[in-house]
Amino acid sequence: MTKPRLRYDPTNDFYTVLGVQPSAVPTEINRAYRQRAKEVHPDLNRDRSSWAHDQFQRVRDAYDTLTDPTLRTEYDERRRAYLQPSPGLGTSRTSSYTEASRAAWKRRQRRQPPYIFLIPLVLTILSCWMLKFSQPDSNPPVVQPANPVSTLSSPLDSTAFPVAVSSSPCANPDVSIDQPTDGATVRVPFRIKGRASGKDFASYSIQIASASPRRNGTGLRWYTLISEVSQPVEDGMLLAQADSLLLTNWHGDYTLRLVVQSNDGNSLLPCNILIHLNPLLDDYLVLPSAR
Repeated sequence: MTKPRLRYDPTNDFYTVLGVQPSAVPTEINRAYRQRAKEVHPDLNRDRSSWAHDQFQRVRDAYDTLTDPTLRTEYDERRRAYLQPSPGLGTSRTSSYTEASRAAWKRRQRRQPPYIFLIPLVLTILSCWMLKFSQPDSNPPVVQPANPVSTLSSPLDSTAFPVAVSSSPCANPDVSIDQPTDGATVRVPFRIKGRASGKDFASYSIQIASASPRRNGTGLRWYTLISEVSQPVEDGMLLAQADSLLLTNWHGDYTLRLVVQSNDGNSLLPCNILIHLNPLLDDYLVLPSAR
């Protein structure tokens, strides 16, 4: 499938959306993204849900583009061509191209009805509703086990859940995940609490991967939820908010990993726990009012 061509929208400037300068470094972009995501997150703006979903998606698109070096370079070139046409020999040609781009953008805006951005949200809600009520009555409800640690010795099978077993114990007391517990059933969004510290602490990251083995034998494919946080976290404090829209429809067994980097550039023994993501779980953890 051909990748969509990146365009510059002057009414949705990614630097303005995140509130950073065009010269901002990655750490500034990450910090601005976390702040803006907290302000517009749908779960913190329930009285204006549609507005919050639209704003959260804009913030996410801006973050994904500006944290990818290739996409950011292309975006900056298109932004510069729109805002600062090159003077000299090619001025008339560049100006014509800029005016044509602006006119095309205005035509697209006129053709799109104001409610076009609500269509993905409505389709997601309908899909979840249909999936929930299509389950057979004979299936028992999914509940979190009283003891989340399993004694199963065979490879983890998604049909055997809620009983689960972690792939690697959290042996280092400075690297631990206390919430959710190993083997717990959760629904996005959920809190991740624990400890990330130590004498030579430099930063910590949190990753997630499917617990099912890949058929091609290449191992787990890890997705980063939060990366390179330089502030240590003490026992039971908030490590991260798992509120990524990419996780909303994930369902099954996943490995959650906490990795701590030391000042010498090495990684301490990571802490891995198994969780079960269930998008149909009604009783789930609620986001706090602040990060």
